[in-house]
Amino acid sequence: MFQAEIPPREDRVKISKKAEADYAAIATIWKDAPRAPSMSDAEVALVAKTIYKLGMGRAFKGVVKLTKGNRHTWVYRSIGRRPGAHSTKEMRVNYEKGWAEIIHGLSHYIHRRKPMKRRRKMPHSSQHSALELRLVRAVMSSIYFRDLRQKMIEKAIEAGPLDRSDIRKIAERMTAKRLRYQRVLARIKSWETKAKRAQTALRKLRRSRAAYERAGMVTT
Repeated sequence: MFQAEIPPREDRVKISKKAEADYAAIATIWKDAPRAPSMSDAEVALVAKTIYKLGMGRAFKGVVKLTKGNRHTWVYRSIGRRPGAHSTKEMRVNYEKGWAEIIHGLSHYIHRRKPMKRRRKMPHSSQHSALELRLVRAVMSSIYFRDLRQKMIEKAIEAGPLDRSDIRKIAERMTAKRLRYQRVLARIKSWETKAKRAQTALRKLRRSRAAYERAGMVTT
């Protein structure tokens, strides 16, 4: 089971409430998520490249290498051994640690390397938390729904042979499921925004009440 990464002590002191809310949302998503579908090496590499493109805004031009063990997912620059050879990028993806760790590692790399007008230096800033949350939601609405679609097709095949119209109907149902899922995410974000506004309003009102009480303007 994925556990939300706890930033180092020196980082936790300065972490913002926005970042805390984003990391809590990420932990909730992975806690409630079904088991990740089994994927081939080529599919894992393709999804990793897609995550890179979503975050950086451009395609990954390099080699994807799948690793395991005590290794982190990161992008390295490989220098050519021959004199004058061009350096290439190598994305090392530790598929054993799961998609949560893969996305977390790539989000840190993207946050460090992507050009930004006003970059916050802290690794667990609100910029990084918002980026990782966006990538997690994108993956949740792709690989998990792909696995669900495949299961629906297999279940339909058991009942009899499929033609193009049957597959089209399954795709339409999956599109409807995806839309409903996106609506749920939008409603969660809306209510989270309302909750933050309510907390801010209550905090201001409590300060005003305390000011009146200190001035002795409250009568009992």
